[in-house]
Amino acid sequence: MGVEHAAMDLSVFMKLQKRVRELEQERKRLQSHIDKMEELARARVSAATELESENKKLKNDLNELRKTVSDRAPNDDDDDGDSAANELQESYKQLLGQLAAANEELDIRKEESAEGRGRSQTGTL
Repeated sequence: MGVEHAAMDLSVFMKLQKRVRELEQERKRLQSHIDKMEELARARVSAATELESENKKLKNDLNELRKTVSDRAPNDDDDDGDSAANELQESYKQLLGQLAAANEELDIRKEESAEGRGRSQTGTL
């Protein structure tokens, strides 16, 4: 009976050893998947940072252009009687107002998007 018991123990040991190998392979596969996901997340953060930097640069350029156009546009105080210039000035002011409102809305949307990404990343990690 000792030989049969030893044979049964060996059979169980071999099955367990096979299962351990399978689990080790699964762990390696999952670790590889995690590594790839982390690299992707780093790449996305890097891209987002670059885009934010470019966005700030473009906003600064836009503000400089606005200032330049505003400085060159005729003022309402000018008494040259040029109604076309006054219309242009009013249209420009209206356009700037609309642009400012659109920029505010864009900033709000970006904040909401960033908060949503933060919540989704926290939930998945």
